[in-house]
Amino acid sequence: MKTLKISYIFLILPLILGIIGLTEAQIPMSDALFYSFSMYFVAYEGPAYNYYVEAARWLAPIMTFSSVLMFFSYYRQRIYNYIKYQRNDSVVLYGNTELCSIIKQSLNNPIIETEDFEFVKAHRYILCGAEEENLLFYENHKEKLRDKKVYIQCETLRSQLISNDNVKLFNMNEISARLYWNKFDIKKILANIKDAHIVLIGFGNLGKEIILQALQNNIFDPGQHITYDVFGEEEHFTSIYSSLANISDTVVFYDHWESHLDLINKADVVIVCEQNNQLSIIQTLLMQTTINEIEVFADNPSIYDLLSEQNRLNIFDFKQLALTKENIFNERTLDVAKRLNLRYVSIPMVESHFVQ
Repeated sequence: MKTLKISYIFLILPLILGIIGLTEAQIPMSDALFYSFSMYFVAYEGPAYNYYVEAARWLAPIMTFSSVLMFFSYYRQRIYNYIKYQRNDSVVLYGNTELCSIIKQSLNNPIIETEDFEFVKAHRYILCGAEEENLLFYENHKEKLRDKKVYIQCETLRSQLISNDNVKLFNMNEISARLYWNKFDIKKILANIKDAHIVLIGFGNLGKEIILQALQNNIFDPGQHITYDVFGEEEHFTSIYSSLANISDTVVFYDHWESHLDLINKADVVIVCEQNNQLSIIQTLLMQTTINEIEVFADNPSIYDLLSEQNRLNIFDFKQLALTKENIFNERTLDVAKRLNLRYVSIPMVESHFVQ
């Protein structure tokens, strides 16, 4: 939209220059206006009275040609979008973010292009911009989207809170954590022992989902006990999720993982979800601990290519694996999440501590 406004300014610039130049040459205003318009069609045959007129004579045909190109470009995209809309699986993505780029790569649906958050017709809508922008767009176009499938990237709200069956909230961190624990073999740890020890370095939104999914999925034996040692800010986690799971597992929060390397050495597995200075964290763990399994939630897995021979490292490309068509459109996943929420919502929370 901003580009169009700038284009309009340049379009009328020759007209303004022509009127100024011709009126300075004592040409009546009505004639000056007519002659200035004629310059757009290379029909002005009068003299170049001054620099204003000369500039207008050269710029006007260029602006005419540019306007024709802009017109065809604008309506060409609209025609393409209309053709794509005729397909029942057409999708429009909103949001100029890294997440949108990743999602776009995984789609084989006809993708309808749009600028900013301009509303266009489609059969499915994926809102993957900033959370506030996503929710505001849905609110502003609620009536138009009433019978459409809408998928909204949102970390604050849970899908199970939404009663509209056509609206699905998806959370990359939640999907990533669920996929990770689905592939993680907890039986391998608990096969010969009843007590397991898992360390998580980093917390935030991603770490929170890793712990939530772990407490709901890592249930193998009634007599099991898993201790989750978390290095990161608790951020009222235990008070918010006070009714999560009826298991004897323990969640302990610590500050400063660097001063607890002895504790980390005793872990069965270490999960690193901290994204800041992640490579430095991995280097310290490799050089100063003997832990056999280091699981890394990597934002940019390619930086670990040089460490590919480190058998202790397992790189989890969480964004690419989570933001796929199957995970976003999968209605069964939402049903499972709702059932899990109903199952655990009224059950006492596991024991939790915070250690400085």
